[in-house]
Parts: sequence; structure tokens; C-alpha cells
Amino acid sequence: MGRYSMRKAAPYFRPTNLSLDYTPRLSVTVVIPARGNQEKLDLVLASLSLQRYPSKLISVVVVDDESQTPLRLPNIRPAKTKIVRYSKKSEPWGKTAIINRATSSLKSDVLWFLDSDIVVDRDHLAHHMKWHHEASEYIVLGWKRFVRQWDYTPSQLVTEIQSGRFDSLHSESQPHEYFESRVKATKDLLEPGLEGFRALVGATFSMRLSTWNELGGYNESFRTAEDTELGWRALMYGFTLVPEPQAKSWHLGLTTFNSNSDAMFAHNNPNLAHWIPGLRHLRKNREFAGPIWTVPDQHLIIECSNISLERFRERISDFIKKGGQTRFTLLGDWSSLDLRYSPTNDPYSQLRGIRDWYLGDPRIEFIETPQDRSLAIEEILHLAAVDSTPITYYLEAAIDQSLKLSMLRVELLKSKLGLIGTVDDRGYRAFALFTPALARATRRNASSLYKTIDEVWGVRWESIEKLSKNDEGKLNQFRSLLAYSFIRLSKVRSGKDLKALVKRAFALVKS
Repeated sequence: MGRYSMRKAAPYFRPTNLSLDYTPRLSVTVVIPARGNQEKLDLVLASLSLQRYPSKLISVVVVDDESQTPLRLPNIRPAKTKIVRYSKKSEPWGKTAIINRATSSLKSDVLWFLDSDIVVDRDHLAHHMKWHHEASEYIVLGWKRFVRQWDYTPSQLVTEIQSGRFDSLHSESQPHEYFESRVKATKDLLEPGLEGFRALVGATFSMRLSTWNELGGYNESFRTAEDTELGWRALMYGFTLVPEPQAKSWHLGLTTFNSNSDAMFAHNNPNLAHWIPGLRHLRKNREFAGPIWTVPDQHLIIECSNISLERFRERISDFIKKGGQTRFTLLGDWSSLDLRYSPTNDPYSQLRGIRDWYLGDPRIEFIETPQDRSLAIEEILHLAAVDSTPITYYLEAAIDQSLKLSMLRVELLKSKLGLIGTVDDRGYRAFALFTPALARATRRNASSLYKTIDEVWGVRWESIEKLSKNDEGKLNQFRSLLAYSFIRLSKVRSGKDLKALVKRAFALVKS
């Protein structure tokens, strides 16, 4: 079935200190969405004209999103630069829609997305492309600092950059604190978990065209925060986010988000909650039950043989109560229910009860499986989907009642493995599968998904007793934290004392 993986899983491992000593061969299209701000765009294009990456491999598409005064191409620009204009009179409006249409006909190997107010260093693109020449799975994130003011023209900017003074263009600047904090918290995105997606915040990022197409481009349900949702999908599809500090840039102007944060949160949060299960705190803001979320929190595959209707209900009750946060796939010999039978002497009465009570629920899918044969794990993995749902559970419903699927979730996320499973004394199985692990294995077209997940991410099978012990340990840890906090809180005399208490509490949680 599987084995305990003694090695540390490192699915996001990547080389360190890649140099620019490579032979450029990949073509790239720079995609710049713009709406007005001609003066800033002129500076951006001037900086792009100086990229050391071979000009014959670079093309630029400026996507004019209904600028009141149509944008024009300045004199200082890359040779292969064009403007594509869109109008809401004939096209869907907004950044996500126009970018999807602008990229739909592109043939370049790589897409580099750049905002129209970002001035870049001469080697900015080259530092992106070194990763794309290394492997196709990388999504590269450039580095930026915000500046309040600037007083140079495009020609002056060119002179300064050519003289090697890019770093000294601005004596005062602000870091992208949100981005940098996410990178730091995930150990440079080597351990992204379910949080790394937050690092994709737009402005300057690149990926293979094949990656963009596999992801399906932008989600056109979004008017803003589209990069956040794209980052979540990128993570779920098993791609690797790479922060590149040497890809330097200046953002012309301070972020406007903080000054408009209340309005932005009110606008973005409902949509983010629908599409990103990782934002669990947002999903608590919906009061009523029902199939409400566009993307469920988990996918539960249940083998329904050898179980009563009552036991089945017990197994799924917690998930049903959570409204539309779970998608169910029920496995069973459903075709047998179509045979002639007597209501008073029905050998399939329990299986029929499961089907009849839950038939028509939009969260539930029924899949035919043989009655007399247990599915091989490879067959089960092919029932799981690569989508935005982070975890798939497989459960043979007759498994020992002491097993709680939350045990598997906790162990899966803590271990950073691709699959955590268990088998009870009677041979009934259950496991939790991390969607990025399945996505990476599927993309490799390997003969065995299970073997590939084990090789790249790691697989572990634990006894139910061990899982229960770990779960109890977490509970005891939480109790200790509450007791510690209660005792220490009475001794808080200042803001400094409170800060120290919170810091210690977080340390206990992580330990």
C-alpha cells in the first residue's frame, strides 16, 4: 500500500543563486494593462527598452483599458511594442477580461505581467528568465519598492539606468511590506502550505505561456484582487512561486489600498470567499447553511458498501452541517438498485436508503464501483480532481468509528507530505490527499500517480491509534495554552507585557 517516508519532503525545492550565465532562447511577451497615466507608461517603456535580455526575444503588448485619452507609443520603447485597445461597447470590460483576450492569441514561450507604473532595472527580465530556462513549473515574482515622487523624464531615466544608477534613483522608498512578510513567513516560499498564494500580488510576475493556459488565465469574476485568486489556483495546480529579489523595480506612487481599505475589503471579500477555500476566516461571515461556496473546502470520496444508512449519516453529518463547503462522491454498486426487488426483502435496503435520501443534492455525485472488489489506490486517485479545492479525502465508510477525518487533515498539513493515510484492523482505508501533489503528479504524465506523489511529496500511513494520540496531543496543547494565557494575563501591566504574552502564545501554538 505505502510506506513511511523517512526523508523530509521538499516538493518546492529549487536551486539557489541561479546566475545570468545562461543562453537565452525563450521568447517573452510583456503584458502591460493600462488605463490613462501616459506619463508613467512612457517611463515604464523607457526602462523596458534597456533590458539586457535579447531584444529579438522581447515583445510588448500595452492593453489599453478604455483610457479617456487613448494611449500612444512614446519614442523611447522596445522595438516590438504595440497597443491593443478594448472598449466595453463591444468587449467585456475590466482588467481580467481584456488581459485574457489579449493573451489568447500570443505565441511567446513566457508571459511577463507588468503594471503601467513600474520602472524596472536593466536585468529585471533576465532574472525572471533564468528561472524559466531552468524549469517550466516556476512562476517568478519580481521585487519592488514604492516611491512617493520622481522628477525624471524618459530620456533622463535612460541616462541614469545606463550609468548604473538604478538603485540610487530614489533616496526614500517604502518596501512592499505585505508581499515581503508573506515571503518571509513561508521561508522564501519553500514552505508555502496554504498561505503562499498571498505572495502573488501582481505588479511584476512571469510564467510560461503553457502555465497561463493550464490555469485558464484570470478569473473574470474578479474586478480587483484577481492576482490573489490566480495565486491560489497556481498553488493548487502544483506550480512553484519563486520570489526573485534581484529583479528590482520602483513603483511610481505609494499604494492606494491602505487609504481605501474599508471599501476594497467590502468589495473583494465576498468574491474571495467564494473562490478561495484557504480564506477560511472569510467563510465564517456567511450565516446560513446550504451549497453556497463556488469552490468547496474539501472533496470527500466515500465507499458506501458494508455500511448502514444510520452510520453513513453519522459519517457525513459534520460535513453536511458546513453547508456547501464539501463536495461528495459516493461509490457503490448503484446499478444493482435498478433490479427487481421487494420492499420487504431488499438485500440492498441500506445502499438504497443512502441513494434515495441524498439523490438530487447538488453537492453529491454517485459513481458506480464493483461490489466485490476494493479499488486500488491508483483507481481512487483518478477519482480526485485537480481544481481549487485543497484537500480530497477518501473514506471507506465502515472504517473504525474512532477515526476523525480532521486527524488526517492536521497531519497532512503539518507533515507537508502529499498523502496521509490509515488502515484499521479489518483492512478498511482512509486517506487525505493534498491537491498540489496530485496536480504535479498528473502534469508529469507518470505511469503511477501514487508513486510520483510518494517520490516528490512523500506518503505516510499511520495507525488510527497514532493519529488519535497526535490529535489528543494537540488538544492538550491548546488547553495548556489557555491555562498559560489566563495565568500570565493577570500579570500584564503594560503594552510591552501584552506583546510578550502574545509572542509567547504564538510560539506555543507553533511548537
